[in-house]
Amino acid sequence: MKSHFKGILFGAALATLSLSARAVTIVEQSAVNGSFVIDYFDPVGQSFTAASNQLVSFEFSFVSWVPAEANNAMTLSIRQGDGLNGSVLASSSLTVNSGGYNGVVFNLNVTAGALYTAVISADSWRWGLAGNTANVYAGGQLYTGGANLGWGETVFRATFADNVSVPEASSTIALLGLALASLAIARRSRAAT
Repeated sequence: MKSHFKGILFGAALATLSLSARAVTIVEQSAVNGSFVIDYFDPVGQSFTAASNQLVSFEFSFVSWVPAEANNAMTLSIRQGDGLNGSVLASSSLTVNSGGYNGVVFNLNVTAGALYTAVISADSWRWGLAGNTANVYAGGQLYTGGANLGWGETVFRATFADNVSVPEASSTIALLGLALASLAIARRSRAAT
């Protein structure tokens, strides 16, 4: 009976530790054949299909356009649906200090398979976005609020994770402590016999 109880405690501790694992998926459109200034087409949106139930972060690939312009903060928001007019689910300020991927960590609950749009707004010609004139990403498309660009999409990277019930550290440590205490008791009882 005692050894059965100890086995259960040890198994529970191991199961609790295994719950902290998270599956991560990165959706990326990285094919580049041009760039365009954000402020001219402001706002600029890239729709995408959620790969799982949590959007961890979203990044655009930035290109320096007019380095002498002020490096003003931009606004990056995630909107529900396909296009520039969906409800704002999250929004954050973004200051870009170098070209390449720059973005925001959102940790936003989303619906896997649903469409969302990342929208960037700027009031300076300092930064542009890398893009592609062809439609190489089937899960979404490019939207602009200014002149019609006629391009397929921006270069972007979205990181998703599956939400998993992660126990508090104190409960994990407590279960692990119980399991270790059980093992110590089992060793003592074996040594006594």
